[in-house]
Amino acid sequence: LLVDGGADIGLYARLLMVRTRSVQAVIAVEPNTDALALLRDNLSRPGVTAEVVAGALGERPGWGRLTRPHDGDSAHAAFVVPGTEDTGLAVTTVDSLVATPHDRTLILKLDVEGSEAAVLRGAAATIAAAPHAILQVEAHPYVARRTGVDPATWIDFARSIRPFRWTACVERSGTVFAARPLDGGFFAVHDPRDIYDVVLVSD
Repeated sequence: LLVDGGADIGLYARLLMVRTRSVQAVIAVEPNTDALALLRDNLSRPGVTAEVVAGALGERPGWGRLTRPHDGDSAHAAFVVPGTEDTGLAVTTVDSLVATPHDRTLILKLDVEGSEAAVLRGAAATIAAAPHAILQVEAHPYVARRTGVDPATWIDFARSIRPFRWTACVERSGTVFAARPLDGGFFAVHDPRDIYDVVLVSD
């Protein structure tokens, strides 16, 4: 089971479905309505059950709205802030979307522009119940500065749910770093000019 949080147009999910036949079900969550038609098209593949959820992931169900750091920024930089029902953006949780207990390997990919810790808190039961779990979460230095939340915070939280081994891959170069002590914070030991994909694999 792949849960793709911040799925955009579905390139990550599509690539994973092309590379492996083991992904039999996808739940893709995307708040940007302009991406939904192409997302649905990219997830259409025989033998794969795909559900597209128009909304955002968080710690608990509710409402939010999309905002951008600066005028003119692309939709890729948009992030979710608290809203009301009038704003029309539904917020749900991974635990609400995934029926537990389940007997499938969980792949949870998150590109949620600062909501990582909240989304993981809302996914804790699903992560704990899965027989095997793989998490891929983007660690962006600008997002860490904007939110004041270092990636070490949500790495530590994920590892409090169950034991995980983790590595960090530089998006730009593909360089992979093994896990390091994060006492001073993720970007104290990783170049803060780079964007990383942090991959956690359950023991």
